[in-house]
Amino acid sequence: MTPTKLTYLIIIIVSISAGLLFYQLSELMQFFGDQGWYYLSARDMVLTGNIPTVGIASSHPWLHQGAYWTYILAAIFSVTNFSPIAPGYFTAGIGVITVLLMYVIGKRMFSPTVGLLAAFLYATSPLITIHARAPYHTSLIPLVTLFFIYSLYRWLSGKVICFPITIFLIAVLYNFQISTTPYLIVFALFVVYGFWGKKNYFTEILTRKILGLSFLAWLIPMIPMLIYDFQNGFPQTVKFVIWIGYRVALLFGFSSIHGDKVFEPLAPFMPFTIEKIQQLIFLPNSYIAILLLLSPFLYVSYRLYVQFKEKKSSLALVTLYICFTLPFMSYLAIKTTSEAYWPMFFPSVILLISVAATYAIHVKKLKVVTIVIILLVGITNAYSLVKNNYLMNVSQFGFPFQERLTAAQIITTQADGREYNIQGVGAGSKFESFTMPYEYLTWYLGAKVSDDKENLQFTVIENNNGIRVVEKIETK
Repeated sequence: MTPTKLTYLIIIIVSISAGLLFYQLSELMQFFGDQGWYYLSARDMVLTGNIPTVGIASSHPWLHQGAYWTYILAAIFSVTNFSPIAPGYFTAGIGVITVLLMYVIGKRMFSPTVGLLAAFLYATSPLITIHARAPYHTSLIPLVTLFFIYSLYRWLSGKVICFPITIFLIAVLYNFQISTTPYLIVFALFVVYGFWGKKNYFTEILTRKILGLSFLAWLIPMIPMLIYDFQNGFPQTVKFVIWIGYRVALLFGFSSIHGDKVFEPLAPFMPFTIEKIQQLIFLPNSYIAILLLLSPFLYVSYRLYVQFKEKKSSLALVTLYICFTLPFMSYLAIKTTSEAYWPMFFPSVILLISVAATYAIHVKKLKVVTIVIILLVGITNAYSLVKNNYLMNVSQFGFPFQERLTAAQIITTQADGREYNIQGVGAGSKFESFTMPYEYLTWYLGAKVSDDKENLQFTVIENNNGIRVVEKIETK
């Protein structure tokens, strides 16, 4: 393929990505409870000047996500006058950049063909597109994960300066989402293997310069969390490491101390996982989606086995394979039904499929069939995604931004300058963050939610019939 044709193809793929990411974003953007939490946190940071050191609490209330997303939102709000839509355009823009980097890194690790296929599949993946359109702390994880995979590969290839860069990226991932911890296990595995086998990539890091840079690479991005830890008994570092060790011990039969369960029931987990695979790879059909993931995985596993026997393994393939397999095995072991775990799989899954497809393309009898399948998958995904309004409905990714904004406008109009409280009814209303999107939007529209008990009460009801606002005036 000539450089000119290659450039045209890249431009087309990036254009497809931009179209899918920005189409009707201001109407169909996600804006759920935890997003509202971050919006309020960033707003308060801008208005008060108080800088938080951690973000929202995780499913374990003693453990928090990092505050990076609050900082990014605060910067966006500072230059957009607190626009609730601006962060969505920011993450969508990052999504377009990630598509381009999928090509660049796929090309550098494997070949231009892998890069093109990866960029195309990434640009048209429904789940990836939906996540990139959501201004949330998990939206930047795929980009950082892609950099991590490439930096790890470059370090293993002999680029010693990439060792501290890899450590830096691990720390950044942890600050965005603590569920990315399995990548620390991936990193540790290569470190232990390098130490045990006295590999050059390990022995070359044993210099004062590299070790010093590595310490700084971990310390600097961890400063906010470390400040929080020194003030709160080290839950984000020491206690978290102990807790991870305890959870691993449970997996191997260690007796539970507090009645913790590590083997969660399969009933909700399996349908959830199948649904995510379908949304990630082939939206119209879950069976085809599983086949398109399982077949490349098994084929790449076979290729690695053959290469291992012949003692000529591809370092890029080994790196990618482990970067997918270990985190996904961790996910299967935990059996969590959290959406937040999935963004860290996006780059590795797409690259794995692209590598296997490239092997097939190099087989003369399979070339045309493989290209047609890739094109059909991408085109069908893009069509299905737009046709179904980016899955923005109460049974999938929730109510779109425009509907929440309309409810906030109703509250603002009916409040008419009076202070009020907002209550929530519907799925998830047991969580404090349920009403936070409405709190932010009504504040943005000029109304004021009171911290005290007020006579004027608004109840936001979310159900299959849509969003409804009920006004009630209580007399003292």
